[in-house]
Amino acid sequence: MVPLENGVYYFEIEIEHETECFQDIGMRFCEEHVSLDGMLGCGEKSWGYHGYAGHIHACGQTERSSFSPRFGHGDTVGCGVNFHQGIAFYTLNGDVIGKAFQGIKGKLYPAISAHLMHDGGVLTAKFWSENEHQNKTFVYKGSLSDPRTLEEPKTPLESFEASKNRGAKEDEDDS
Repeated sequence: MVPLENGVYYFEIEIEHETECFQDIGMRFCEEHVSLDGMLGCGEKSWGYHGYAGHIHACGQTERSSFSPRFGHGDTVGCGVNFHQGIAFYTLNGDVIGKAFQGIKGKLYPAISAHLMHDGGVLTAKFWSENEHQNKTFVYKGSLSDPRTLEEPKTPLESFEASKNRGAKEDEDDS
């Protein structure tokens, strides 16, 4: 991961077609020498947000079992690593969920893990670029240094609803 904007690296996945193809999908990042045989975040030197339950895992430990709502078909999940602050944050469908991990540093790689039940699942990944035109296709439209990316969500639904309400309020103010 090479930080591009304000020391932040960001990528998104869109779950285009799931329909029970996936038992679990994970939005993750890891260090260079990590086994890719299992779900990242469930092993050493990897971190991840699991869609089946909304949990986050770091280096084999469940960090927060109530991080966010679950995600699946039709959702877009984003992961940002702020190397200046040493934290990682997630977004869901363009809304900031909040800080998931701290103490993040080193040479890291974006990753997606999936337990497939049968063929047919389609995921699309997008990686932040220095090309502003290319970045316009991201679902998350906010700043990568938004203060909400540094805050831990209080509860998954409270955090998500508060984020949606802020966006609705901003839309009203614009009219």
